[in-house]
Amino acid sequence: MLKNFSVNVIVLLLFTSVWTPAFAETIKLVAMEYPPYYGDNLPNQGFITEIVVEAFKKAGYNLEISFFPRADAQEKANSDYDGIVGVWYSKELEKNFVFSEALPANEIGFYKRKSDQIAFTTFEALKPYIIGTVAGYASLPEFEKATFLNTTKVEKDAQNIAMLLQDRVDLIIIDKALCQYLLKTEFRTEMNQLEWMSPPLRTESQYLGIAKKTSGFQKKLNAFNQGLKKITKENMIMKIMEKHGF
Repeated sequence: MLKNFSVNVIVLLLFTSVWTPAFAETIKLVAMEYPPYYGDNLPNQGFITEIVVEAFKKAGYNLEISFFPRADAQEKANSDYDGIVGVWYSKELEKNFVFSEALPANEIGFYKRKSDQIAFTTFEALKPYIIGTVAGYASLPEFEKATFLNTTKVEKDAQNIAMLLQDRVDLIIIDKALCQYLLKTEFRTEMNQLEWMSPPLRTESQYLGIAKKTSGFQKKLNAFNQGLKKITKENMIMKIMEKHGF
């Protein structure tokens, strides 16, 4: 009798461990293509995506992520989906979204050629140089106020990197991790010619945004924050970032 009871308990536990995740609630999020943070073709869809997946897993939720261009992502997140991965806090977004605890931050700043002796102390000190920027980049108020600077604009960050390598610009504004990724993947033979300039123009934490129109949005946000706290204590975030080369 005791033996049969033990066998039944083991079978029940195995059944539960196998089938419970299938019945867990699924949260559907959107993300933009922005390597190495998130991207459909990146390993585990990028390190920020992997962090979000693991945090929700700890909280007992399944996760589905769909990728859209930057221009469409926020609108999709507030209509057909439950939220968005990887946004900066703003009062405008707060009208429609609640924000999680902070995820790893973006650092936006300058890259230059190693051979050039350029130091970023003040914007006035950059007057002699041509600075490459990208259309549609998030607002950098201090930089935008420096209207005396000589700037040129392109559509993609990779174009700016190529222009910097070709001596067509002296500096470029770019996300530090994005530039590292592009140098490794598209400019590998030339990557050691460029370097990051400290300090960054802007350091901004990323967040998970849950749409307020989502059923139980606060409950889902709280669950994510608890999951994020757990994986932080387990040092999982650092391990994920190291696995992705950061």
